[in-house]
Amino acid sequence: MENTLRKHITLPKATYEFLSSYQRQAGLANFSATIEAAADALKQQSLRAAYDEFASDFANSPTMQKEAEGWLNLPMDDK
Repeated sequence: MENTLRKHITLPKATYEFLSSYQRQAGLANFSATIEAAADALKQQSLRAAYDEFASDFANSPTMQKEAEGWLNLPMDDK
């Protein structure tokens, strides 16, 4: 792995057991891969939340809708 870092972590027993079980069930090569999978899931969750926030802001902003219509060359409502 390129650009890897080493970090010592302390986890509650229940968290460690969950991650170890997940590692086995998912067939991950090692505990580091399990932590990386967990970090990727957190990134995806954060990205989804950001998209949800943007969509909510977009839905409430006629200005943003008009700008998007210009970019996409199509109306943004079904009226």
